[in-house]
Amino acid sequence: MGLEDNVLSWSGGDPDARGVVAYDILFGASNPPPLLQSDWPTTSLTVTLAANTHYYWQVVARDDHGLETGGPVWEVTTGGGSCFVYLPFVTRNR
Repeated sequence: MGLEDNVLSWSGGDPDARGVVAYDILFGASNPPPLLQSDWPTTSLTVTLAANTHYYWQVVARDDHGLETGGPVWEVTTGGGSCFVYLPFVTRNR
């Protein structure tokens, strides 16, 4: 039995308003997560999860100039009919 219609979503975009951004979504039960979708054009993706499973996911943004930035690895664990999300600890270098 799967837990259907779970939406992975994130904030993204290109600081250059004229730029085009695409996303690689890495998602799976291993860390680092395997590539699920490349060159995804929007900031959300619907996935089906298995019950009682621990998942990892990450988003890598890439603009049309070849610059890319990877976000943190997120974790989520499903129960029999629910999900628990573990937020990553994120630090920003200045």
